[in-house]
Amino acid sequence: MSDALNIAVPKIHYGRADFRGIRLDGSLYVDKTRFVRELENHSYVLFAMWCCA
Repeated sequence: MSDALNIAVPKIHYGRADFRGIRLDGSLYVDKTRFVRELENHSYVLFAMWCCA
C-alpha cells in the first residue's frame, strides 16, 4: 500500500469552544459562523445528540 494513502485525518470537533484545546488535541478547527444566519432564517431546526449507555 502506498504511503500517500496512510494520511492521518484530523478530528473535527463540534460543540467545543476552546480553540486552544482543539489545536493542542491535534484536531481541526472549522469556522461555521456563516451557517448561523442560515439556521436563524429557517422555521425549524433539528439538533441531534448522540448518547451512549
